[in-house]
Order: sequence, then C-alpha cells, then structure tokens
Amino acid sequence: GGGGGGGGGGGGMRPSSQVASSLVALADRNTALISQLVRTEDGADRLVGGAAPSPRPWLRIALMSVGRSSGAEYLLHALRALLQTHPARVSDPLRSSIEIVVVNNHAPPEAHSVLLRAKQLYGGRVVFVEKEAAAARACRATPKVKGDVAKEPVFRQTCDLVGGLEALLAMPPADHVLLM
Repeated sequence: GGGGGGGGGGGGMRPSSQVASSLVALADRNTALISQLVRTEDGADRLVGGAAPSPRPWLRIALMSVGRSSGAEYLLHALRALLQTHPARVSDPLRSSIEIVVVNNHAPPEAHSVLLRAKQLYGGRVVFVEKEAAAARACRATPKVKGDVAKEPVFRQTCDLVGGLEALLAMPPADHVLLM
C-alpha cells in the first residue's frame, strides 16, 4: 500500500536533510571534543589544557518555575525525570550537547524554597537563572488596550513569561530551545 503523508516509501519516515545534517554536525563536534578529553588521576574528565568543556549546546531545555503556596515539588519531579536520561559523565557526548536550565520566575527569588532545594540537589548539572525583573516590570507598565479582557493574574503571568524569556535570551545561544 502507498504511504500517505510525508513518510514516503521504504518502510518509515526519513529525517529531513536539515535535521540529518544537524545530527552529523553534532556527532562530529562531539567526536572532536572527546578526542581532546583526558582522564586525570582522580578519575575526572578534562579537556587537554585543563579547561572544562563548554561547547554551544545543541539543545537547551528550559523550565520556567514559580514557587507554589502549597509547596508542591513539580520542579524537583521534572528535574529528576530529565536527569535520569541526561548523561552524568562529562565525557559523554550528549552531556555537553544538552543543557538543562531552570528560570526562576518567583518574586522574591529567595522565597522559592523548592528551587533552593533543586539548586542544592542538581546545581552541578542544571543551570539556574533569574527572570529579567526589569523586562517583567516594563511589561506590567504597558497600558491596557481598550477591550482587553485579560484578568490581572493572566496579565502578570504573561509578563513573568516575558521576563523568563529575556533571561534565556541573555544566555549564550543554543542551537535549539525547548520550553517546558
């Protein structure tokens, strides 16, 4: 039977040439990085010359987080699940290719107790940043348009999202970003 949609023949879907070339470039970059790694006497992996690996991430997974009055630990559950599939070894090619970032959208930031626990547990494998408060304040100062039906909590959440996105834009670039 003929294949419908964009799968074509041959028993399965083919990745687009753009995705395929991105994956080849990623594999080449990781092969080059691994060739520069040396194992030190303490068992740590280091780049030749002592520098830590810091290539541009192929994928940045970004979680926007806000403290819950109930103390719900959604952030800890999400990070635990992500890190179960994210390599722990620095020498693993995927480790430097996939970066996990948590953007703290809570005000004041120090009142987000679950985030503080996440930093203690996962600070070595997850990047934590604060939302750009100035961008969120500027958004909130935007005059409402006549006929705007957005309730105040929705408007505030939208402005917090703007602050979180600004924080991500302030980071060194990644090839792709996944917002969670």
